[in-house]
Amino acid sequence: MLSLKQSLSLSSCKGLGGEFEPTDINSLQLWYKNLLGMENVAGDTDADDFVTGDLIKWQSQVGSNLLYNDQNWNRPLWGETKMAININGNRFYELDTNLTISGDFTMCFSIRFENTPATDGILGSGNTNLFEAEDNNTFAFRAGGTSEISITHASKTLSPYVWYTIILTRESGTVSVYVDGGSITNTLWGTGTDSDTLTVETIGSWNGDNHNLDGFIRDISYFNEAITSSERSNMIAYINNY
Repeated sequence: MLSLKQSLSLSSCKGLGGEFEPTDINSLQLWYKNLLGMENVAGDTDADDFVTGDLIKWQSQVGSNLLYNDQNWNRPLWGETKMAININGNRFYELDTNLTISGDFTMCFSIRFENTPATDGILGSGNTNLFEAEDNNTFAFRAGGTSEISITHASKTLSPYVWYTIILTRESGTVSVYVDGGSITNTLWGTGTDSDTLTVETIGSWNGDNHNLDGFIRDISYFNEAITSSERSNMIAYINNY
């Protein structure tokens, strides 16, 4: 029995009934899963015990990196509809250990904007590294203090109160953003070029308590490679089942 367990790999682990889960992708490094790994200041870990406004920290289901903020007044709150973390009002998370990403990667986010996006920070470190929804049809990306690149769709726009899966990926220096949600289906938003080392210190802002995400976030995953198109489709389908 022991040897059988030892032979199992992440790629062979399936959810109940054999359904896809992010752990089926071997390059998964961090996964902040919807409703799991969360704890309020009272020590409650069951989301059913949370109440509106609870300060929440969030532990990854894979690896070990806590999303936290030791300034409680800045830490994200439990949402009023018990669906996600509320990052409104200059609130953001800090990673216990910063991510330093020098090559290919993918980060997936499940986000609902509460207003039309306007410099809504999704991740960052100071003002030298960032990924944000700059407005309702443009994302901005910068790594290592280099020039910011804008990734714009010619015709599609983001709307408030819609759950979007937003996937940021880099492969051989090409940065791509994909969006799924509402009337938008697994769409390549656009591309840019940036091969510099990306540092991620915060989630829900890109410069401390400035340029914060005005909305909710319920799932985050990080892969240390550019995932394939089929893996991307599986991730989107998985998150859409929430």
